[in-house]
Amino acid sequence: MAGDTTGRRFTKRPAFEDGSVGLDSADYFRLQRAKAEAADVLAALGYAAASLYGKHGECFALERVRLDGHDDDSPAGLAAQALQQCRQLEAYLDNYPDEPIARAWIAARDVFGIVDLWAQIEALGSDVRLDTQLELFLDARQMVERSVNWILRHRRPPIEIGSIVDDFRAGVAELSVDLDTVLCGRMREATFATEASRLASNVPEALAQRSALWPLLHTSFDITELARRQNRTAREAASLYWQLFDRIDVAWLWDAIGALPRSDRWQTQARAALRDDLLSVLADLTDDAAGLGTLDDWMALNGRVVERTARMLTEIRRADTYDVTTLSVAMRQLRNLSLTTQRVT
Repeated sequence: MAGDTTGRRFTKRPAFEDGSVGLDSADYFRLQRAKAEAADVLAALGYAAASLYGKHGECFALERVRLDGHDDDSPAGLAAQALQQCRQLEAYLDNYPDEPIARAWIAARDVFGIVDLWAQIEALGSDVRLDTQLELFLDARQMVERSVNWILRHRRPPIEIGSIVDDFRAGVAELSVDLDTVLCGRMREATFATEASRLASNVPEALAQRSALWPLLHTSFDITELARRQNRTAREAASLYWQLFDRIDVAWLWDAIGALPRSDRWQTQARAALRDDLLSVLADLTDDAAGLGTLDDWMALNGRVVERTARMLTEIRRADTYDVTTLSVAMRQLRNLSLTTQRVT
């Protein structure tokens, strides 16, 4: 596999006052340009391991790095390496606060309180299976990764960390505990199934409930902005967002985009672009519906064009497999729906 660095040691140096270990700059930035995600669990858990894009569209990725003193490939060893990688990258990004990606990371970290979440996962101990703990780390990493993507695409440099935290922390905190009460259909079922699985694995109830929402919480940024524009609470805006999501039946598209391969930077960029397009269309459609009052009001005005779009999407869903081509066509249909629906002017 071209560019694979599995098992290779990189030169390390004590870089921070607390004695923690950091990568040499040359190694770090070479790793940033490496393939989007290595095919093992440690790479998946290396913080910011996939599809963080800067203003020039470069893919920032962190491949598997064997840390000094951590050559243990057992599940416990992998978990220890994963957490140390997270801490290492956090320290590195804090050490370069003027970089847009570092500022976006710090903002997302503080919006979600990710350090506290890591501590909760780390404190689970032997009562919780290792694969469950690794899954929790992965979901937390992915939640913040996607939020960093959102910040980089919606805020111009220099990214104002304090402003982003002030704008979004309250809305994210509200949805972190209330989102499951407004989900509909398949997304609600999937969330409850995840929560039940984690409770069965002895994850504490509060963490099981909250972590089941992590795969969806990056949508809180669009929802919080919508709530502010429409003078609604975050919960009210989220209710409308997920009702519309269910009404136009795009859960299959959400899943299909998430299942796309990302074995190189171009596949990763294509996958991330499709997800961004989907979130953008959902935000626009929800904004239109909020301007009219309710989803039923929006459907009364736009039922015909919604039905036409649904027929086109049904044809696409009949394909045996989905790839970037078929999903791009699906996204074009949704974008056309956004452009042709009636709205408040």
